[in-house]
Amino acid sequence: MEKRRPNRKKRASRSIDKIALLAVLLIALLLVMGVRDRIGYYLLDFVPVESGTLEDKLPAKGLVICEESVIYAPAGEFVPAAAEGERVKAGALVGYLLLADGSKDAVYAPRAGCFLAAAAGTEGLIDPDTIDSTDLDALFALLAAKDPSVGESPKVAARIVDNLLDFYLLFAVPTGAVEGEKDKLAFYYEDSTIATQGKLKKILTGANSDYLLLTVSSGEEYLRSAGYFAGTVIMASYSGQIIPKTALIGDDEGNYSVLRRGAAKIEQAAVEFVGIVGEQAVVRGLGAHDLVIANPRHAAAGDKIY
Repeated sequence: MEKRRPNRKKRASRSIDKIALLAVLLIALLLVMGVRDRIGYYLLDFVPVESGTLEDKLPAKGLVICEESVIYAPAGEFVPAAAEGERVKAGALVGYLLLADGSKDAVYAPRAGCFLAAAAGTEGLIDPDTIDSTDLDALFALLAAKDPSVGESPKVAARIVDNLLDFYLLFAVPTGAVEGEKDKLAFYYEDSTIATQGKLKKILTGANSDYLLLTVSSGEEYLRSAGYFAGTVIMASYSGQIIPKTALIGDDEGNYSVLRRGAAKIEQAAVEFVGIVGEQAVVRGLGAHDLVIANPRHAAAGDKIY
């Protein structure tokens, strides 16, 4: 009996069908990948680079410590004869003490210096010679509580501050807030927008806080009558190009880079790391008009720009 041979045409047709199916599947896969890549691209967060300076600021309570002599008026009313801020000589007439019987006693400057009629509220609590021996935790707790006895008994009439000498500022900050060696620190007084430089003399450690002792120039006259005040210490200042910190890509060797938008593809660019403040980073090495990707995990160098 003669054997039946397979139909060659049918076999060829099946092969063509398989090839066509594979081609359709390949095209579909490419379309899906293209759509996925396009969707992924539009999910990227491109952020423009900005040039500027970021300050790592820390709110802190400050205390002014000057070389001064205090004039007390335990009874009666003090009437100043010198202008506020006037520099007077030792022995100069600075005011009168009006007594209950109507008489008045002349008051003379115990030293040469700057006349200040307003009490700072810290008189007799600390001076340049007693900084190291003072319980700073207890002192700042007392000042924060605004104890009514501070600066009231005996009543402070005026102060003569030696304005030819540098003076000290003592800031209470959280323990360990200052890292590394620093020669100078800047600070803002109260709501001032102008930063003042101080030389960091030492860091004193208390049970509750660290205390930064800054030497301040004798020219900063506006601080002399401050006493206890709220300020802001600038822990660090970074200048360069500001980007989201999430845009930074680091490696184990301490190198940093970012992904940025190129002409046709996404590029990876090396940058010099300067510092981080909050959610922003400061770097150097980018172009003024660069757009960096804030979510680089969703992209790679070489990806197409749509």
